[in-house]
Amino acid sequence: MMKMLAVGLLMAATTQGMQAQGLLKGLKSIAKEVVTESVKEAVDSATGTNATLSKHAVTRDSLLGKWTYTEPCVAFESKNALTKLAGNMASEKAEKELGAALSKIDFTGGKVTLTLNADSTGVLTLGEKDVQVNWNVKESDLVLVFPLTEKEVSMNASMAGSELQLAMNPEKMKTLLTAATEKAEAVGTALTAVTSTLKNVEGVYLGMKYKK
Repeated sequence: MMKMLAVGLLMAATTQGMQAQGLLKGLKSIAKEVVTESVKEAVDSATGTNATLSKHAVTRDSLLGKWTYTEPCVAFESKNALTKLAGNMASEKAEKELGAALSKIDFTGGKVTLTLNADSTGVLTLGEKDVQVNWNVKESDLVLVFPLTEKEVSMNASMAGSELQLAMNPEKMKTLLTAATEKAEAVGTALTAVTSTLKNVEGVYLGMKYKK
């Protein structure tokens, strides 16, 4: 009887151990799903609806008209790049620094407009200053050409209703702002903090949001 009791206790302990392991696995699975969803919500909240670069071609007709700058933004080359940065929220920091940098060179919400005409000419207006541009479309990019300096800047264009997001790599952003303001030194100084934050980050783009 003692042997039978010992075997019974051993079987019960084994069963409980298996149940405990199963319960632990179940809890780990639930925890993983919760963490994954939390990270996704954090990324969506921090980066907005246009978190990744658009792969859809834009049309000339959809870009025609006068667009008013509203705020800076950060976009990602892919969802993988976006998820990689979710932990340290480098994107959120870069976005705030970009906004501060743009303000230093009078690139503030409501005071900057981009007008694109049907004849491929346009005007980038900063306060009382008008900068003439030529423009065209290449698949999902809006390309601005500054005639005086012959500088060309390609920007990924993402549209949602009356909103337009233009995103480019940091070097293109520097070229755009330098051509628009003609203040290379001021632009370089203003963007120092942003480029420092993104120094070791791949697949991230700086952008601006406009509204018609």
